[in-house]
Amino acid sequence: MNNFISYSDEDGVKYRVAERFVEWLELRAVADARGDEVVQSEVDPTGRFWLGRLGPKDLVTKPDERGDRLEPCAIGLRLRPKEMSSFQAVVSVAIWLRERAEQGSPYRWRWKKAGPIQVELSVNIPENTEEVVVGQSQITEALVNAGGTLLRAELRVRRNRRADGLQGIEITFVNSTPADADTSSLADGRLFECSLQISGLDCEPFELDSLPDSFRYERRVPAFGINCGIEQVSGGIRTSDAPIHARKRPKYWASSDPQPDFTFDTLSKEPLKSCESLATSFTKWAAESWSESVLRGRASSENWSHEMQEEAFRAAVEFQDELSRVKQGIEPAPRKGRSQARILPDESRHADIGERSILRMATISTCFSSGKYALPRRTH
Repeated sequence: MNNFISYSDEDGVKYRVAERFVEWLELRAVADARGDEVVQSEVDPTGRFWLGRLGPKDLVTKPDERGDRLEPCAIGLRLRPKEMSSFQAVVSVAIWLRERAEQGSPYRWRWKKAGPIQVELSVNIPENTEEVVVGQSQITEALVNAGGTLLRAELRVRRNRRADGLQGIEITFVNSTPADADTSSLADGRLFECSLQISGLDCEPFELDSLPDSFRYERRVPAFGINCGIEQVSGGIRTSDAPIHARKRPKYWASSDPQPDFTFDTLSKEPLKSCESLATSFTKWAAESWSESVLRGRASSENWSHEMQEEAFRAAVEFQDELSRVKQGIEPAPRKGRSQARILPDESRHADIGERSILRMATISTCFSSGKYALPRRTH
């Protein structure tokens, strides 16, 4: 449960409140499209709930002019297990049953939901690349017990191998209800609120081949969804009807040190303190993010190619050049007729900084934090 956010006029608090409201709005939209909180309907649920719905395989795959893109017959996951062993699967589904409406109702029929119905399965990965069907009897029994006498569903597991030798598996939950079965009282054989969760399988991430061969990109993907998205949960991974990629507002300060005061009022009166603080934080961040040991550690943990490592070290050299320019921006410029080693009085130094480097330091601070030298943020 989310903690209550007390009223405040601070921008950070307002942002968290707005973010939480958007999350709530999204959850409401998904629940309404899927029918999570509805247990009875006076209209056919087929025309009301479309998210998370699976149509009968023989009906959906039948060639027609509609191309049922919003009503697949299966959802699933594509994974890369470290070892081809057994795993646990949990299938969840809901069904709608038609019955006579009560006397006096303007409608002839009414619909009641049964479920969610959950079935737990223990599955062995096949030794060859042929597709195997598992759990058909257990899932069908659960559907029949809930009132879906003619409904059928199954779990399919297929082992595949790419040309480069990498192996993976596809696990799909399929609505296998026969097309010739009389399922008019069962929403024409459709299954609702369908989901699949896999656990007990240690997997390696996929690497996106289409991205440029650069260290600046996060190339790893934990799994791929089939007719759905994916989400990582405690102990496993599951399908998602509404995949989300949250892009936060950029924070224009990458260092763990407090951000210096770069307001024009402060820089016009006492620029040295802010500029020196910036250079100190910049130097510290350089050691934390751009040192040779840090880059080699990332190259090892993230499996960088030789080209990616070379690019990273070239960027590190460019970064050190920029760091040197930042430090030089603080030093007072030598004046004609004066010794370069002479230290200027505070007021002269302030004037010198004000004439020569305030704008440069402000520009560097933005560059430092927002992009050019920022490393990609880890997502896990």
